[in-house]
Amino acid sequence: MASPKPAQQQSSRRRVERVGFSDSRLADARKALFKSFWIVLLGTTVFMWICLPVYWGTYYRQEENLQRLGVGIIDLDTPACAAVSPARTPTLGPALTSLAQAQLSSSPYHLGYEILDTTQFDLSTGTGGSPRGVVAHEWAEKAVLNEDYFGIIIVSANATLLAVDTFGDLMTGATPAAYDGSGALRLYWDESRSFDTVDEWVGPGMTNLTATAIPMGAAALFSQLMQIAEADFTQAEYAAVDQSALASVLAVPFGQSTYNLRPLNAYAGIAATTIGMIYLLIFTFLVTAAWNGARMAVEPRLKLSHLIALRLLVPITGYLFISLSVALISVAFGVPFDNYYTKGGFVIFWMMLWVTQVAMGLMMELALTLLGPQYTAFFLIFWVILNVSTAFLDLGDLANFYSYGFIMPAWNAVSAAKSIAFGTKNHLVQNFAVNIGWIIVGLIALPLTVAWQRGGLIETKRREKLKTP
Repeated sequence: MASPKPAQQQSSRRRVERVGFSDSRLADARKALFKSFWIVLLGTTVFMWICLPVYWGTYYRQEENLQRLGVGIIDLDTPACAAVSPARTPTLGPALTSLAQAQLSSSPYHLGYEILDTTQFDLSTGTGGSPRGVVAHEWAEKAVLNEDYFGIIIVSANATLLAVDTFGDLMTGATPAAYDGSGALRLYWDESRSFDTVDEWVGPGMTNLTATAIPMGAAALFSQLMQIAEADFTQAEYAAVDQSALASVLAVPFGQSTYNLRPLNAYAGIAATTIGMIYLLIFTFLVTAAWNGARMAVEPRLKLSHLIALRLLVPITGYLFISLSVALISVAFGVPFDNYYTKGGFVIFWMMLWVTQVAMGLMMELALTLLGPQYTAFFLIFWVILNVSTAFLDLGDLANFYSYGFIMPAWNAVSAAKSIAFGTKNHLVQNFAVNIGWIIVGLIALPLTVAWQRGGLIETKRREKLKTP
């Protein structure tokens, strides 16, 4: 026969009385619950209004900022015609420059066109003779790749002259080489500098300008050629000309060639150099949060020096392996790291991810220490928005406020990744320097914060002991 349970054990297992939510005995608990809810809701709403406008603002008034996207125009057509003969009137060059100037003076939404001085450039393709001066096409490539301009438009030195000479040869019965006006205009840009900005604004803006200028120049050329025909040739001579060859000059005298100097040739690179940085932030936070919970069992018993060493070394080591995994995933999906930096490209990319994680992670560790787990999520949102808002769009197309992006870890990581994967301008020294600067701040601030927190706990315990009778 089973022995009866002790009274104390029966009391400890006493059933809790369940009541409805509206029960009067829960009045104080309900009040506290709703008060907490409304405080959290209000705080979250205010925080949202502070943070989200930072990101929304990156897309606001982009059209008004287009004038900050510099596009250089080199008109070699005009000086080449003047050098050959005052009777040769340039057509395409003036059409393009006048159209660009009209946009600058009348339209509120336009790229930052700049008519460049042409005195330094070689004109021999139009005037003949030995090359003299800077080759415009080589200069344009260097200027775009050096990020002096978002794009360059060159009106070739022989744009008008070649059409006029071909027309004259046809009218005199000569048989010139097949006429090709596609080189009259050359457009240069660097897509990988900023996928969104170049593909959405720079490229279309430049091609729209030239597409309007070409028929304007063609109309002026046609008028000039008809004046030559009327002055120098009879109707019979004009009718005897090869009409199909003549049509190639009159109907399509000018064309354009585009040169995307750093094309996006590996689409997986978009993930590695844009959205992947958001995931890097998230994984950094996961390591920080997991490590915070894991060390709580031993933290109160550790010496201060050992605690500080643990707070620094463990997450930094963890970031090394997380960043390696991100880099390897990029390799697995064909992101090229050896096109411009040979075999060292992968290592540089990995190290950039690592220092970026350390820079962002130490700030999260600092926030966790100061704010506690309950409010660190708010800091994470703020930290992510600050970084992401400036990382993916070109700062040249954003308001001046967003110039802070130059010192953000994510912007520097994206800049370095594009240079390694796509060959954009090398800012690696700046990129590493900025992120290492964040690391130095974290290495100084986190130990001081941990020491201050430990001192506060010791003081609290001392006061509790003094209060104890």
